[in-house]
Amino acid sequence: MNKPEPILRLFAKYNLNGFLLWNESLDFFVNCNDLFLWGTADAQKVTSADVVLIEATIKECWAIDPDCYEFDGLYLWVARQRKMRPQQCEYPDSEKLWPLFDACGPERPHDGSGKVSVVARS
Repeated sequence: MNKPEPILRLFAKYNLNGFLLWNESLDFFVNCNDLFLWGTADAQKVTSADVVLIEATIKECWAIDPDCYEFDGLYLWVARQRKMRPQQCEYPDSEKLWPLFDACGPERPHDGSGKVSVVARS
């Protein structure tokens, strides 16, 4: 059985609450809208069994670039689950992390955006 507490603790610990979706059955999902395709409502299922790997992926990103964002590691976990690279414009701002995302799947056609993330930074 999927236990919600480890998932909720992980997302709270890394301030990723805005990326967490769930339904009335308490199935949990990572919100990854537009990460792989434009104009797409998309989510990756996450279970309590995934918590250790998600946290390890966040820490893996920090080991390469301590200034990267927590959601970079979360999105890397999603890309690895799908064995698919995000669209070019959704790559993390930190170019040091690009090889990790490149390793997730085959090269995609260029989307014409010119660079990386369209995520607003505060």
